[in-house]
Amino acid sequence: YNYKHNNLEYKGWISHSKTLDLYNETSISVVPSFWEEPFGRTAMEAASRGCATIISKRGGLVETVNDTIYLSKLNEEELFNKIKYLIENKKRRVEIQKRSFNNVMHKLNVNTVKIDKYRNDIINKFNFSVIKKRNLKILHISNFGNRLYNRLYFISIAKKLTNGFIRLGHDVTNLS
Repeated sequence: YNYKHNNLEYKGWISHSKTLDLYNETSISVVPSFWEEPFGRTAMEAASRGCATIISKRGGLVETVNDTIYLSKLNEEELFNKIKYLIENKKRRVEIQKRSFNNVMHKLNVNTVKIDKYRNDIINKFNFSVIKKRNLKILHISNFGNRLYNRLYFISIAKKLTNGFIRLGHDVTNLS
């Protein structure tokens, strides 16, 4: 971080709660990922707190923020131009900030209610009994997040369950 500017302050490592507090005070957030970002948590958290967010169109970033400014190229000039645009166009910046704050794509409380309902519906529909047999043959049917070039593979809850079954000695076949 050799860039010097009167309005730039490098914070170093800070806790997650302090990061969220900073987002609450921030007008513009930039998430210019070069790699296939599996899930754009940084962009999502910034936008959910009302930041006008600038992102690259890499991986899962595009699935975390509805109202954003996209970088068409990942270079300094493009980044500078997008930041300058938001600084100079207050009306547009405030519009993006309000829409980001009001239209959060991934709401934890909503998603957990859905997951709880799905789980309860399944448990109530079937009579599950505890099987004390070792080395079960399990056909695990779930959404493994492989729909976009496997980029969500490592954050998939389904994949984590499969890994747990395998570690317990079971033979698992996944069907996404």
